[in-house]
Amino acid sequence: MASRTIRGARKRRTDTARWVAFSCIHSPEHDQGAVDWLCGVIEEHEPDVLISLGDDLEADGASRWPSEAAYKLIDEYAADDRVKARIAAAAPNAERIRLMGNHCDNIISAGRVNPKLRELCDWRVPQFTHKGVQVNANALRWKVSSTYDFCRRRGVYRLGQVTFGHGWQTNVNAGRDQSVLLGTPYGLFVSGHTHAPEAVTQGRMTGKVPLPYWYANAGCLRNLDPEYMRRNNGFHWGHG
Repeated sequence: MASRTIRGARKRRTDTARWVAFSCIHSPEHDQGAVDWLCGVIEEHEPDVLISLGDDLEADGASRWPSEAAYKLIDEYAADDRVKARIAAAAPNAERIRLMGNHCDNIISAGRVNPKLRELCDWRVPQFTHKGVQVNANALRWKVSSTYDFCRRRGVYRLGQVTFGHGWQTNVNAGRDQSVLLGTPYGLFVSGHTHAPEAVTQGRMTGKVPLPYWYANAGCLRNLDPEYMRRNNGFHWGHG
C-alpha cells in the first residue's frame, strides 16, 4: 500500500493506493507459468495501480550480441501485447504504468538499430504487420512514465512514498544505493533489472548503522534458463 496526497479546494487529505509491481518479462522469452501466477496475485489483491518495472521486451533485434533467435521485433511486440492483455484483464479497473528498462530503451536509442529505420521500430507507437494488422494495441494502453536515465525525475515513477525504477546497478549494494540516490527518506524503492528477487530490506551505511531508506527487487517473469546463461551463474535469478 502507498499513500498519496489528494488536494481539494478546502481540505487536504491522504488517501491510499494498492499496487502490484513486476519486472523483466522479456517477451517472447517470458515464462507463461510465472505470468499466470502474477495474474493470480493481482486478482487476489485487486490493486489500484499495476506497474511494469521495464524490460517488457527482449529486444533481440537491438542486441549487440549475435543471436540465433527465430523471432523478429514484430513478434516480440505481438507477444508483449498478449501478455499485457492477460495482466490487464486480472485488474480491469487498475491504472497501468509501464517504466522504461534497458532492453526496451535499446530499440529507440542510438547505436543499436539503424538510425534510418529506428523510428519505424518504436514500440511506443502503433506497430503493424505487413498485412496491416496492429500487434500492440493492448500494450499501448499502458502509460510509459519514465526514461532510462539515472535521474530522480525522468527515470522513476512515484506513488506516494514509494519510488519505482527499472534499476541500473547490479552490484551487491545496488538496492541500497538506488534507494538513497533515487528514492525518498523513509520510503521504499522498488526495482527489477537484476532478475534477483529481494524482499523489503532496510539500507545500511554499515552493519550496525541503518539508513532511513528501504528497497525491494521484483525479480523477473522470463525464462530462467536462456542459452546465453549456459556458462554463467544464474542461481540468483528468480520469478517474483
